[in-house]
Amino acid sequence: MKNEVKGLTELMSKVNDELKKMEEEREEIIKRSRDFIVKLRKSFDLIYRENFEEAKRNLEKIHDEITSYRKEKKGIEAIFLTYFHPVYMELTEAMGLLFLLSEHKLIDPYFLEIPIVSYLHGLADLIGELKRFSINYILRDKIIKSIETFSLMEAVFNSLSVFTLFPSSLTHNFKRKVDVARRNLEETRTLIASAHLKLDLKKGMKGIGAC
Repeated sequence: MKNEVKGLTELMSKVNDELKKMEEEREEIIKRSRDFIVKLRKSFDLIYRENFEEAKRNLEKIHDEITSYRKEKKGIEAIFLTYFHPVYMELTEAMGLLFLLSEHKLIDPYFLEIPIVSYLHGLADLIGELKRFSINYILRDKIIKSIETFSLMEAVFNSLSVFTLFPSSLTHNFKRKVDVARRNLEETRTLIASAHLKLDLKKGMKGIGAC
């Protein structure tokens, strides 16, 4: 006589149906995350043009849309946060850049309900965006503005270093992000020093020509 597990087929069928539903939710969340990243990257164009007011309005609208969508997915928060990690990183980077350049302050992750690990990763990427601004100022012979931007980079970087002490499994390998940020910082420091030296030489040559 064959032993049978009662209700096994029905139980596994329910598990299968639930996993299928989770997979459908996952696919939808991934698609929406890509849509939000595209929207956020368009906001960077406004910031690069220093159109801060419009950029702020645009980012606040996107943030409200993300918050609303998160509430829709409250029942599957774990799946949502897994696939929206890049979105929250991008949001941190864009809003962080905007507030640092326009108000010289960092955004508050608790007020904006940004997951802490995504926030830290976004701040590390923000240093690369600040490097871009600093180089742009150098190319326009605005050395003082470049130095001011570098000071913001340095302040953000110094605030992040301590978090590399936490386990990588907890911070999603945050140390690697900080290593990249450190290279961006040092490269910018070198570029500013070189530009400053060239400017001093240029002034010196003008002085000699005037004699």
